[in-house]
Amino acid sequence: MKRIFSVFLSLALAVSLFPAALAEESAGMDRGALAQRLAELCGYADELEGYAAQPSAFSDVEEEDECRAAVNLLRDKGLMQGDGSGAFRPSVPATRADAVTVLLRWAGLTEAQIGAYGSYDSACLMASLGLSGDLAGGIKDEGELTDLYETVKPLYDALHAEVPAPYFVDGAALPIFPYDTVIREVVYVETDVDTDGDGKADKVQVLVQRPAATDRGMKAASIFEARPYSAGCTDAYDLDTWNAHIVDARLTKATASTSTGKEDWDWHASSEPGPATLEVQTAGGAGPAGDGGDVWSNTENVDAYDYWLVRGYAYVSCSGLGTLGSDGFETCASADETAAFASVVRWLAGDEGVKAYSDKNSGVEVKADWSNGNVAMSGQSYAGSTAFAVASTGVEGLKTIVPRAGIASWYDYYRSQGIAAGGLYYPGDDCNILADYCMSRQLDETDYASIQADYEAYLEEMIAEQDALSGDYNRFWDERNYTNGAENLKCSALIIHGLNDFNVRPKQFDLMYDAFRTAKQEVKLLLHQGAHYTPEQIEGLDLNGILGRWYAHYLYGVDNGAEREAEVRVQSNTDLSWNIYDAWGDAVESIVLSAGEGESRFTSDLGVTSFDTSLADVEEGWIEYCSDMDYTWEQEMIAGATGASAVYTFDIEKDMHISGTPTVTVRASADRPTGILSAMLVDLAPEGGMEAVMLEQYGEGVATETVEANGLWYGGGLAAKDLTQFSMTSTDNKIVTRGWMDIQNRTSIYRVDMVEPGMFYAFTLELQPMDYTVKAGHKLALVLYSVDPEVTYWPEAVTNFTVDNTGTYVTIPVR
Repeated sequence: MKRIFSVFLSLALAVSLFPAALAEESAGMDRGALAQRLAELCGYADELEGYAAQPSAFSDVEEEDECRAAVNLLRDKGLMQGDGSGAFRPSVPATRADAVTVLLRWAGLTEAQIGAYGSYDSACLMASLGLSGDLAGGIKDEGELTDLYETVKPLYDALHAEVPAPYFVDGAALPIFPYDTVIREVVYVETDVDTDGDGKADKVQVLVQRPAATDRGMKAASIFEARPYSAGCTDAYDLDTWNAHIVDARLTKATASTSTGKEDWDWHASSEPGPATLEVQTAGGAGPAGDGGDVWSNTENVDAYDYWLVRGYAYVSCSGLGTLGSDGFETCASADETAAFASVVRWLAGDEGVKAYSDKNSGVEVKADWSNGNVAMSGQSYAGSTAFAVASTGVEGLKTIVPRAGIASWYDYYRSQGIAAGGLYYPGDDCNILADYCMSRQLDETDYASIQADYEAYLEEMIAEQDALSGDYNRFWDERNYTNGAENLKCSALIIHGLNDFNVRPKQFDLMYDAFRTAKQEVKLLLHQGAHYTPEQIEGLDLNGILGRWYAHYLYGVDNGAEREAEVRVQSNTDLSWNIYDAWGDAVESIVLSAGEGESRFTSDLGVTSFDTSLADVEEGWIEYCSDMDYTWEQEMIAGATGASAVYTFDIEKDMHISGTPTVTVRASADRPTGILSAMLVDLAPEGGMEAVMLEQYGEGVATETVEANGLWYGGGLAAKDLTQFSMTSTDNKIVTRGWMDIQNRTSIYRVDMVEPGMFYAFTLELQPMDYTVKAGHKLALVLYSVDPEVTYWPEAVTNFTVDNTGTYVTIPVR
């Protein structure tokens, strides 16, 4: 973004409000004449007579000077000043900077919003208002000054309207609302669920931030982040006991093949209605919201949407059920959690059936009378998942969602084709652990003591229902599959995801994109080369510009063509440029690469690799332990250097652009009735290596670099942030995509088929969806292996596989 203003900025750097050198070089209006004309243009003509009777405020403005009244008036109103020495210098030629300064102050912007001339902030503001140009240049005539006035007048009208409103230029809101006047308040929204079983409707604590103009009648649209982490977290992931069971895991052996039907796992068909009646609070009158006290300093992410606050949006956040300040249990993605967050949307939308209170007990009801009723949900990771969840209910008032790395199906987050498969580097992770981690009511010992026994019992139920050892799809997971609500979707979606995200894996965006397409709702994809994090701005992509138009269109009804934004934007892995597709999943053909002739063998025994499972419970912690492995085991797998993998390589003679979901069909036998089958595709560079975006070892991100410091303009008195890009590093190979399965789930994720040792079967692994170009001259490797110590369980029982290469192949969708 910074380069957009580079020409303007180079001119602005030379600006001084009173450059003496211009006195001889410029012709046109002088400062005295400028003051006279501005007083008239700004509507102060009727006040000039009164100011004419006052003595001059400046030493160099004489009694007989025509400009004296106007100069006094503008000084009194804080619109135009002297040179700091007591002089005004009325005969010095006026600059555009002089005029623009007065007009922006008159329009109502503060000095913090305007910024210092010559600064990047000021340059961006001027350009956004259409005021860019030679600020150091003179004002030729009254016509030029009038043009400047006409450019600023709409901003004045927006800020001085009887009912203030956001100010839109080129389809997006500008930062006209000062950050230092933002109103912050806390309310408690009453939901229609009772997760802690006390017979009372659970209340959730909701933090509201809104522009001060909403106290003068402005109706603001809301960006709502439902993020269970924000109220604080427990030490569930620090105890290092959560992963201990992975070493001792015993895969469940089927005693018979099953023929499970939809009625066996369909949560909607089998779910029981909640309590017939819940005790709700009786409103004892209406009043203002509470200020929240120290909630603001104890809550994460309260500044995450400052960019939008100064542009006229409210930012609403809620950690949800079971979190500090709220009632209930943390239920990790359940229908109750979704319903509670949907209650917040309903309150913001003006649903009279949902009440909110200034605190938990007073009964003082608070209305969202500042809201225009339109809500967007946004957020990263869990907060992206809650956006999918609430959208799947079809709740009124939710106009759009902008999830980043959101989970569409929690089964596909914690499982993969019948096997427990946590996010990369989190084998053994599961819903109960995340629920315990987010159950921040535990941080209030007195409050938690009253529910501890019940909550611990609830977690035991969750452990049983999620059925980690069988790994099969069931009612527990169906409840947490938001694609089931595709028929309810009635909002738009701009889905953002990292192609290197193997925490919330790429399948998640693929699932929800299809759900929105099925519902015939507007949906766009933005896929970047990052991992489990989306930078605010990526070089080459004006993300905030896209979001600015998107929010303006769906929340304020601005006709700016946002619905015609590119359907799919994808960042290239080769040069970080951006490609535009008509749709995701529209690959032009599929390429089939065969494993060849003969047989191959590999074992699940990690003991033949350098990965030492015997040390998994070391006190230093899981991540630290894995870091010591230095990825050596991966390189051994890729090279086929041990008996733990079978590797097939294919020469790539011309660029292969993978786009979609590759599948691997493996004809193999196992010497045991249980086992894990895994696969990966790997880009092997020729001698000399390649440049690639690489996942940081045992982390959730990829490295970024600052392209331009303070290159991301915020405005509104907020500091600019850095413009970044993902870093490319030299490497010999890069894992493109992966997949994992339980060999007993070769038919489906909810059907179990017995495996007879020694008998050959066809197994089809779905790898993670991917957009990736393998360059000509490289090799593409198909790596087959069993236990993935970064993702799956580590069964002590060893399974040995024999692969029939003639029936083994990979199918790759390509553009």
